[in-house]
Amino acid sequence: MYGLIHSCVKEWVMNNYGKEKWMEILAISGADDEQTFLNFQCYPDQATLDFIGIVVKHLEISLEYFLEGVGMHFVDFTIEKGYGEMLHTLGRTFHAFLDNLDYLHCYLMTTAFPGIVMPSFACTEDADRPDVLYVDYYSRRQGLQTLAIGALKGCAKNFYNLAVQFEVMWTREERINEEEVVHHVRLRVTQLGQLTTPTLPVPSGDRPRSALSLAPAADTLAPAEVNFVNTAEFSAIHPYHFIFNQGLRVQQYGFGIGVLCPEVTSFPAVDELLELVWPYTTFNFENVERFKNLVFQFAVTKGTEKTVGTVLRGELIFLGDNRVLFLGNPMVTSLKELAEKSLKISDIPRSDSTRELILLKHQRSTEFDLMQRLEATTAELKRTAAALEKEKEKTDRLLHSMLPPEVAHKLKSGDKVQENFDSATILFSDIVTFTVIASHCEPRQIVQLLNEMYTRFDDATESNGVYKVETIGDAYMVVGGIPGRVRDHATRVTSQAIDMVRLARQVAHPITGAPVQIRVGLHTGPAVAGVVGQKMPRYCLFGDTVNVASRMESHGVPGRIHLSGDCKRRLEAEGSPYALESRGITEIKGKGMMETFFVESVYDPAVGRGINDAAADVGDNSGAEAGQSADSSAAQHSSVCGLQ
Repeated sequence: MYGLIHSCVKEWVMNNYGKEKWMEILAISGADDEQTFLNFQCYPDQATLDFIGIVVKHLEISLEYFLEGVGMHFVDFTIEKGYGEMLHTLGRTFHAFLDNLDYLHCYLMTTAFPGIVMPSFACTEDADRPDVLYVDYYSRRQGLQTLAIGALKGCAKNFYNLAVQFEVMWTREERINEEEVVHHVRLRVTQLGQLTTPTLPVPSGDRPRSALSLAPAADTLAPAEVNFVNTAEFSAIHPYHFIFNQGLRVQQYGFGIGVLCPEVTSFPAVDELLELVWPYTTFNFENVERFKNLVFQFAVTKGTEKTVGTVLRGELIFLGDNRVLFLGNPMVTSLKELAEKSLKISDIPRSDSTRELILLKHQRSTEFDLMQRLEATTAELKRTAAALEKEKEKTDRLLHSMLPPEVAHKLKSGDKVQENFDSATILFSDIVTFTVIASHCEPRQIVQLLNEMYTRFDDATESNGVYKVETIGDAYMVVGGIPGRVRDHATRVTSQAIDMVRLARQVAHPITGAPVQIRVGLHTGPAVAGVVGQKMPRYCLFGDTVNVASRMESHGVPGRIHLSGDCKRRLEAEGSPYALESRGITEIKGKGMMETFFVESVYDPAVGRGINDAAADVGDNSGAEAGQSADSSAAQHSSVCGLQ
């Protein structure tokens, strides 16, 4: 089936169930949203039917409901694609529309949709009820009559302002030759009435006595006098005609038939020379009468090597005495096919529009091929753009893991990234006895330890609304109020510090198996932020606030949160819920004597005690530990931020 059907299914699902459901269907089926729905590409029937099965199962709807809904929507879909006017002009009545629908299919098969496998429709009226029509539906595909019913309902609504009811009277299979079987469905169509708001208005002159009936409002014209021409003259005018009787035996044929079938010397049965290929039905006189309003197609079966397979297309005219005249011409769609059949344009009567179609097809074939390539190229570009967008998202995520999103945006825009902040709170932390741990563990154990702990810390920065500046070794640096200016940056960073002390104890010491302890230091003050470097750019903080925060950590106590007086005053101004206790006057290297503070113990339900109780585990050596590591830790942190 052509991609138009696929695109119609896509549009119907999205209109009725939303884009999210459609994306779920694509994920289940593995279909490509672009490549699977090229309008002018033909796809295997089974692929389409398998996809329909997935849609129906996922939406939890019946196949009949789906097919009729898609069929009705297909009419609106084709109108949007520009085929509405072509459909609207097929007939003045719904009966006439159906009688000419096969002709439209044949035309589309020779132009925009070569190779289309089309159904066939034949109509008969109920002699007693003008509001009832019987439609015989023939198709080589089984089980799609509900799709056809939906499409015909849509046509009746859009083009004739009709509400109609379809009833399946019976379904059967009919063999049309030794190899092929056609599915025949008899439908009863009842006109329920005119709709109140027609989709496409029908001009008043086009409104017949019954919108369903083919019968004209006025009496039929009286037969005119008929003047006959002899067989030779008629053969010159219509070289590809033949006349057959009720027994389907040929009684007369034109010289063109003789050219296609040179071995014909008598008047054989029609099916000895030709095979009926359209409509899809068994070739007998009953079906000839039933499909008399359709364009018939016969393929040559007994001809020369080149002419076998040549299709004659034409109309049937009943002459009386159960004789039928077939007025046909070769069905040739291109100059190449004309040459393959050993035919010339002069072999086609001047009155037949096939001449113009062949030349037009030759002219437009290049345009059509270009259109197909353009559609395929457009789909490929869309896939490439989607893949590019996904890669861009990955790149942005990677960039945002290195730089704040607002900073990254400025860099991509070519803006200079350097900004002064009047007030920010900076946090430093390190692991207690990390030097000892590193000297007794394998490198992979150190990597595993840091990755496990820092992953937990990173998650906490998201929930607390702070920014992780960077990590070097066991040093972890966080800032609040940079790059996004917020009023409660000290409270946010303190919350982060509390979470970090708690989360660190969830990580096991690689040697002893005991919970890991960290030291945390906080300070509040002004700072300058900017991006340093072009290769592996880093968003760095500069200023004395960085140094003081580093000193708070290096002079801190394991398992506790050590902060400066400036940070304490900022917490009070913010109305922070955290209580602080004074550590007293402490000598801070490079800063002299300073009064510093600890965050009071906060109860941690995960371990059943306060976060600061861990300091008691260290004993009297905690102060010595802090003093011994102060110089090395401060130097490391200063190096991180580019200060000494």
